[in-house]
Amino acid sequence: MIRTGSRPRLMATLRNTVIGLIRQSGNRRIAATIRKVKHDPALLLALLGLGPHPEWAPDQR
Repeated sequence: MIRTGSRPRLMATLRNTVIGLIRQSGNRRIAATIRKVKHDPALLLALLGLGPHPEWAPDQR
């Protein structure tokens, strides 16, 4: 269970870290971004600064 011991503090820390990373990436719609990340691992990597995301790539014209 997450409700006992030090687990609630750990989960709050993880949640706040994720929210901070999302904000740092320039996104302000936290809930919508989290929903997108669930279905797009490449977006997660882009938020972490580990890889490019096709939607964020500059136009190559």
